[in-house]
Amino acid sequence: MRKKEIKCPYCGSKAKLVHFYDIYGKDATHPERYAWACARFPQCDSYVSTIKGSTKPAGTLADAQLRHERIEAHRVIKKVVESGMDQHSVYRYLEERMGLQRDQLHIASLGIYYCRLVQQILKSLLERRCGTSHAGAKPKVAVFH
Repeated sequence: MRKKEIKCPYCGSKAKLVHFYDIYGKDATHPERYAWACARFPQCDSYVSTIKGSTKPAGTLADAQLRHERIEAHRVIKKVVESGMDQHSVYRYLEERMGLQRDQLHIASLGIYYCRLVQQILKSLLERRCGTSHAGAKPKVAVFH
């Protein structure tokens, strides 16, 4: 069976397997790990890390804005877990609210719209569970693309 070619969703170029060092330079926290990056990197700033101990991409290539939204989605999930809800229940809650199956809720594969939706749903849940505004943050109006 032939390996599926990974392409950049932004410019259409092929993606290539690179070391974290190639992306982060001396700031690489795990220089032994890999990522898939657009062949035009850094001009085209899209990449995704691999699954730990593997060369398989952990999700889809993302530009800086999408990576930021994915990080924020993971942060809110972590806050909900820290508030006392186990991770499995968090994802079940998201499945029910978003009308998606668990295999469709892998954050590293979500686009901006769904990452922001995850954030909104879970921030509302946190406010109800904890009775406070999310970490004192100013309310944001989500812009969905």
